[in-house]
Amino acid sequence: MNELVEVGIFDSKVLEYAVKLEFGNKGNDFLRLAYDTHQIQIGDYIADQYDRVFLKKATVKEVKSSIVEYVVQVVRNVILKKGLVNTGRMLNSVEGRYAEN
Repeated sequence: MNELVEVGIFDSKVLEYAVKLEFGNKGNDFLRLAYDTHQIQIGDYIADQYDRVFLKKATVKEVKSSIVEYVVQVVRNVILKKGLVNTGRMLNSVEGRYAEN
């Protein structure tokens, strides 16, 4: 079973701007901050979701989708809290994907 789940900005037109924010302007990082400040909550959420699979309350596909949605929302919330929204394009470009089984 492939457990790969990815969250980030995959739109190449937005990615260059996002990388400049993340690594170029001190204090404008958002991906690292989202991970660093929510690492425990994300881990707990993943554990809770996989418990749902073991208890046969959800499928692996449902759980992966739920995890992606959760982490996407965490990243979007950090972007909003940091005031990094001008047009909303970067905010709306945060997305997740996972490998299908």
